[in-house]
Amino acid sequence: MDEPFVYGAFMNKILLAILFTSRIFSLTAQSLELPLALNPDMVVKHAYYTLEYSEAHKTALWTAYELTAEEVLGTVSRKNNYRADPLVPGGTANENDYRGSGFDHGHLAPAADMKISDTAMSESFYMSNMVPQRPEFNRGIWLKLENAVRIWATENEAILIVSGPIYKENLAKIGTTGISIPSGFFKVILDYREPQLKAIGFLFANEGSNLPLTDFAVSIDDVERATGFDFFYQLSDDIEEQLESSFDIGQWNFTKHSNRVRTATSAPQPLEAPSGRYWINTKSNTRHNEDCRYYNNTAEGHYTDDENEGTPCGICGG
Repeated sequence: MDEPFVYGAFMNKILLAILFTSRIFSLTAQSLELPLALNPDMVVKHAYYTLEYSEAHKTALWTAYELTAEEVLGTVSRKNNYRADPLVPGGTANENDYRGSGFDHGHLAPAADMKISDTAMSESFYMSNMVPQRPEFNRGIWLKLENAVRIWATENEAILIVSGPIYKENLAKIGTTGISIPSGFFKVILDYREPQLKAIGFLFANEGSNLPLTDFAVSIDDVERATGFDFFYQLSDDIEEQLESSFDIGQWNFTKHSNRVRTATSAPQPLEAPSGRYWINTKSNTRHNEDCRYYNNTAEGHYTDDENEGTPCGICGG
């Protein structure tokens, strides 16, 4: 026998759905994408993205923005007009700091996400939006994720994105300004529109990888633990818990995104048979333990049993 229709219970479900949706959309107007700032005085708002700048590291701690399907279809060409950010108190690094360093000045808010206007494109080349990235990372797995994000923005009409570096202690620096070299990077993404609210995070070491993007996917709670930031904190606690405590790979299209990477980053898988507790990426001198996704999975490297060789990985701790 069919369960009897209960009008009151049905209307309660409808009301809850309306309240849930209206809560999300009202918060969007209040810059829901912005993490809780560590230093509100260093938060800089540009036309199409916002960042929090770190005077100690000479980079942004994060950049945040909404990316819509319309913006993905923008036609403004890339400018490459790298320059200091005039809105950052105390000034920023300059392009000369990267010359001869061996690092790319990698975008946190990608230029390809800013094709909607000349202003958006131009502002994406402020040095406050740049962070030292190893070329094989910037032009490889990071580029793959950026391509995927644009597909997701198109499929979901709009998404919220926060990207940033991960800093550990005793970091090396480049340039006369003293720009810190991150040990890793993160990106978190929120689809805040019905019918399928969802969120996902990513954690990477600052080095190339041939692994699929899905191997780097984590919950937003995982990213918060790795970075110390509080993402999407303006959500009510119950909604935040629901969206950030877990993630579902099946809700995100990982098969349609472009696998295009720049030729210089394509690298063969290491062929050496396992013979050590640690893997040293000889290009970055980073040490990875056997549980790390980068163990025996970088273009150049060797095994070692020396727990003091190299710099500990920012993800696995070496």
